[in-house]
Amino acid sequence: VVKLYNIAVGFYQRNEYEKAARSFGLVADHVADPDDDLWRDAMYNRALALKEAKKFEDALAVALKLVEVNGEEADYHSLASGVYLQMKNLPKASEHAERAETLKNAKVEGAEGAEAVAP
Repeated sequence: VVKLYNIAVGFYQRNEYEKAARSFGLVADHVADPDDDLWRDAMYNRALALKEAKKFEDALAVALKLVEVNGEEADYHSLASGVYLQMKNLPKASEHAERAETLKNAKVEGAEGAEAVAP
């Protein structure tokens, strides 16, 4: 599965976005566990490849699946926002961009607080 992931990365780097999206999709299908980092990475990269291939509806479906799996991950909201922006759905793009910013700020504040408490 890792080799297939690396092949997908190669397709992406050569701007063969549809082949990359299919390959990342196969990785996600084989892993089939949303709690697995490889599954999440494959799905994220699949959405990026679909977005680059201008398959916005498909990219959005993948991005929203990631948000559904972990709505507390800012990168997933940023991804969804970018796809909505490409689709010219500004209210939804703004909604996800604001959520991503809120999550990023909370993460930074949490990290600062952790440093202040550390011995």
